[in-house]
Amino acid sequence: MSLCRLIRCSLGTGPATITTIVADRTRTRVSRRSLSSARSGGRAKKPVPLTAGLCAIGDIFLLGKAQEENSRYFAKRCYELGVEMKKIEIVPEVSKDIATSAANMSKQYDIVFTCGGTNDSDSNIIYGAVAKAFGKQLEYSTQMLERMKVKLREKGIVHPPDLHGSSEQVKKAQIALFPKGHTLKFPCSEIWNPVVCVEGNIHLFPQFPKLSEKLVDAYLPELVRELSRKHDQPFTRAFVGTWAREAVVVRDLQLRQKLYTQRKIRVGLYPNWMPSNKGTTHLKPGTTERSMVMVTFTGEDEKVVVKSKDELLEKLNGFLV
Repeated sequence: MSLCRLIRCSLGTGPATITTIVADRTRTRVSRRSLSSARSGGRAKKPVPLTAGLCAIGDIFLLGKAQEENSRYFAKRCYELGVEMKKIEIVPEVSKDIATSAANMSKQYDIVFTCGGTNDSDSNIIYGAVAKAFGKQLEYSTQMLERMKVKLREKGIVHPPDLHGSSEQVKKAQIALFPKGHTLKFPCSEIWNPVVCVEGNIHLFPQFPKLSEKLVDAYLPELVRELSRKHDQPFTRAFVGTWAREAVVVRDLQLRQKLYTQRKIRVGLYPNWMPSNKGTTHLKPGTTERSMVMVTFTGEDEKVVVKSKDELLEKLNGFLV
């Protein structure tokens, strides 16, 4: 029988803030959840929503030479998954400003995203600034170096980044310099660019809008699901996977959109989603293909979310993800 995992989550209600300056660096680090607990005076805590902040980095955005595209997509996906996007900051490619923004938002929000820079050297500026914000040094990632070698050799490049190679190869290897103590996540097997995790809640994304969107679709649902297990959330979320074509799923969701609106349910569609679970449960029958379409439901009424989930499971022959 088709099933779908139910997880407690939160719907954001407050407006997001968009600024072009970094926050006051004198703010004291206080956990939102600890503060909520203190105010409750020992009473049962009311679950609080997961919150997020985004630091978009780029001089070209502040000079009006290009439109910052990542923030809209991050905010849209957060909304669908029941995460409050509380602040979006656009900062210049200046180490001090990046460090201040990252450090301040890390204190205030459960999830902090950064994206920006226009080339590989800018990525080094960003990683260096985030490392400086937390008193860390940069270190080479052997995991990243090996992944780059494999990917580049697949493309026929015979001189990949190498710390012990030519000066050009050593220079290319600087792409693999990340803050010490980092964790790398590779949500998309076909993309060599990682999401770099620092300090537990800072997630550094690549700058390119299209590339970032694909990584967000693969990465954010898993991240929010993991955080929802750790923190009590006041709302219900359901995940449905299907091998149906994207066009079929979109058509069915459009036909039900009015119903979902009446039920006060947020719906997210993730085409070409790649589950992190390596088990054969997620293999398309008779193939080695693992990419699928995933639909998320987020709502206040658990019974309504369950009903919506069950309807889609039956309609599209869905399964647990």
